[in-house]
Amino acid sequence: MKKFVAMLSAAALCLGLLAGCGGSPSQTPGTASTPAGSTAGQPSGEKIPVRFMYWNKEESMQALIDLINEKLPNVDFQFEFVDTTSFATVYKTQMNAGEGPDILAVEYVPTEVQAGWVLDITDQPFMQNYQESVLNELAVDGRSYVIPGPSWFGGYFYNKGMFEEHGWTIPKTYDEWLELCDKIAAEGVKPLANPIKNPNYLMHYAMSYVTGEFLRQPEGMSWDKDYAAGKVKMAESWGPYLDKWAEVVEKGYVTAEDLGMDYDQALDEFATGKAAMFDSGPWDVDAIYGKNPDIKIDMMPYVGNKGDTGWLFGGPGIRFGVNSKLGESGNEEKLAAALSVLELISSPEGQKAYWENNQGGSSYVKGVEFEMPAEYDGCKEVFAAGHIYAPWSQWNAGVYDEFGKQLQGFVAGDTTLEEVMQATDAKNEEVMSKLG
Repeated sequence: MKKFVAMLSAAALCLGLLAGCGGSPSQTPGTASTPAGSTAGQPSGEKIPVRFMYWNKEESMQALIDLINEKLPNVDFQFEFVDTTSFATVYKTQMNAGEGPDILAVEYVPTEVQAGWVLDITDQPFMQNYQESVLNELAVDGRSYVIPGPSWFGGYFYNKGMFEEHGWTIPKTYDEWLELCDKIAAEGVKPLANPIKNPNYLMHYAMSYVTGEFLRQPEGMSWDKDYAAGKVKMAESWGPYLDKWAEVVEKGYVTAEDLGMDYDQALDEFATGKAAMFDSGPWDVDAIYGKNPDIKIDMMPYVGNKGDTGWLFGGPGIRFGVNSKLGESGNEEKLAAALSVLELISSPEGQKAYWENNQGGSSYVKGVEFEMPAEYDGCKEVFAAGHIYAPWSQWNAGVYDEFGKQLQGFVAGDTTLEEVMQATDAKNEEVMSKLG
């Protein structure tokens, strides 16, 4: 769950990005008008410096950097590493001073767009390469400011050998999933390893049903962004979905006793065969095999009752954007160079180069498929459909934490689901008031 928690932390970290921005939030972000790959106005034979700052080291993108150097000889791609402990401060300081990188690693899209830092690239031809679902997820007021790198993802790992031994089948609906839990429990095995001492896991559980059943259906497609904007309330719409999800608590498969279980204990339960399923992702594979080299695992998606492919939690591991300063007069050469880099990243060749150093996710570029390890065979249809989404990435920072903490109270028997939703709404209003 390390990456899951890291994604939540990144959003929280970025809540402070607007601090010290002065009048920046009222600035209208620029729009890129230079065609990607254009060499208009570029001096022949001269390399144009394009700076990129990132919280991961250069080796995490080495194959992509090599490809840029090979395919874009006019670009001097300058990689700058800044450790995660100081990245947000350094980045904010540079952006507020008008001295930020040319290509941005955008952590929290709405906040940075509101600050006026990120260029509108909606009309760039390479944007058509991407799946519509991810463009909608990352859009701000219907406009695109970033391209998504290959994704991280998480779902339910399951003990494949145990499933084969007992003849358990993979569920297509939430009701079938609950029936599966019944069958597993009847064999004396714990259905789910529950590290819900961390409230984020419990938030994860509840959202795993609400996502497929509501948030990614036409009637709920805009809900997360509307929630962040204060246009909707959880208490007014989530009640029926949380009531249905809570059947897993009523059946005793998520218990008050589990509130004392941490991540390491849950991973050990799954790896040693005491639990049949574990909410996790590629980052835990080595640890699982380290505890039990003989275990056979696969992954199943989260499902609602709509009967579709199901969903995985996840999203772009990195979002590339262009500094809005490049849209100003006099920066045409650098803008064209920066856009040519984004165009290359958006190609099948660019995606595969990035993947070489970041295996374990999927590409959002249409027609690009990576050879996934056998541990994810159960999610092939999900990857093909682009059904990967993290609702909390659209929420105001801190609200998802409150939701998880309130759900802990529900599991403990100290509060009702109605009170959970009301408290989460109150936290959202509190955060919004601080954002101004």
